[in-house]
Parts: sequence; C-alpha cells; structure tokens
Amino acid sequence: MRKYNHEYEYERVRWRKMGYEAPVILDWRKKLPRGSQPVVYRAPGEIAYIGVHYDGAPPRPAPGYNILARQIDEANYHIHKNWNTNPKGSPIYGSGLMYHYIIGGDGTIAQTRDESEILWHICNGNRVCLAVKVDCGQGQEPTAEQLSSLNKMLTWLCYHRPDIPADRAHTYGHGECGGQYGGGPRWGNATDCPGRLLPYVRRWRAGSW
Repeated sequence: MRKYNHEYEYERVRWRKMGYEAPVILDWRKKLPRGSQPVVYRAPGEIAYIGVHYDGAPPRPAPGYNILARQIDEANYHIHKNWNTNPKGSPIYGSGLMYHYIIGGDGTIAQTRDESEILWHICNGNRVCLAVKVDCGQGQEPTAEQLSSLNKMLTWLCYHRPDIPADRAHTYGHGECGGQYGGGPRWGNATDCPGRLLPYVRRWRAGSW
C-alpha cells in the first residue's frame, strides 16, 4: 500500500480544497482487438510507477479524427508485431494495445487495458509501471486539451488512488527510464518517447505543473 507521508497528505488536502475534478474515463477495453498471447497479471500494490508515452508514428491527425479507430489500428500493430522470440525461435506477438490508458487529441481519456495486466511498454519496468499514452507524433506538440487531461489523470492516479503506490515522484517519461534522457530507473529500451511531452512530465514530477 502507499506510504502516507506528509507531502502526500498535504497535496491530497490541497487538491480537495481546490475543488478536485476527477477525470472522465471512457471504457474501451472491450472495443479493442486482442491477440492470443497469454497475459501475466499483478496486484494493485505492485504498481509503483507511472510511465508516460506518445505514439511517435504516425503523427496525430487533424482535429476531429476518430480516436477509437486510431487505438484499434495501434492495437492491431502491437498484436502482429514480433516483440521477441521464444526458446524455439518462434516469434512472440502482442496480446493487444500495450497501454492501460490513452488520451486523444481532444482530451478524451479512455481505459484500454486492465491495470492488473502487465503490458510491454517500458522494458524491465513492465511489472511495476502503469502505461499512459498520449496521441502525439514525433515532433508534435500536445494539444491544450491533452495537457489538461494528462494533468487530471496524473492527479487522480497519484493522489486519489490509495490502492496503488505510484506517486508524483515516480512518474517518468518512457525515455527517462531507458537512459535516453536520464533521471529515471535504468530499465533499458532507449527511446525518444514521450517526445515533447517530456518537459511536462518533468514539471509534474517536480511539483510545478
């Protein structure tokens, strides 16, 4: 369970006094395709980190795009992607979209996988990390709506979810955990992800956003 330190309690009370607004989260878990790859599960108390991601490619379409259709396409890509090979040399394919939550260009938030599922999104940190993906291509700026939703989402996860230990100090951009940017645990898988979301993730971790 989360350790209720003074900083956490102070922030929790502050958010309540400010009129904390919980994020509206759509449930798309049954709307996305799933692969045949078996899934390994974890307990809520194992979720100690939050990993923020972007798409990278393709870039986020113009406003008004079909957000669900984009996730379906990405889920199919993850299902048919060869992630690794088993001892027999056969490819290992994905079980579905490898993010627990997504944020669309208009700020829509949707849950796409059960939090208990261990997804392949941050290499050696998969078991202890929750994946939040923002629709954003390489070099693209997040929209104002996406930033607002990401802030609400992180606030909810870090201060209003006593069932999971993840907190502000353990929220990282993907690349920070792979040695690309530094600052996070060394889980491998160097990457530019989460692109231009990174400054906001760092400000969140520092308590200034």
